Amino acid sequence: RGDETEVAGIKFPGLWLNQLPHDCFSPDGKHILLSTQWGSVTKVVLISLGNGAVAPINFDLLSDEGFHDKASQQFVCFTEDGGAIVTQSEANHPTICGLLHPSSYHNALSI
Repeated sequence: RGDETEVAGIKFPGLWLNQLPHDCFSPDGKHILLSTQWGSVTKVVLISLGNGAVAPINFDLLSDEGFHDKASQQFVCFTEDGGAIVTQSEANHPTICGLLHPSSYHNALSI
């Protein structure tokens, strides 16, 4: 699933990870949030456990523009209220850590 989704002009290549992260299941039990290689960068993706749909989580911790397709971004863990702790790194900026509100990733999939 996720065949039509693109990041930096590249369609979803499948999951590239050795194992699922320890805390990757959403608090509501309906999604998995994890990091995977997508082209030359690492991206955070949301996977529906209901229908297998896959969507990148579009965010930019350095600006309000909403999406940075050349930055590497990683999921770290969920907060108690369902927020997601993430990191973002770029060639010209040190790695930063941020918090995504649940609505910012739940809207990624139309399920």
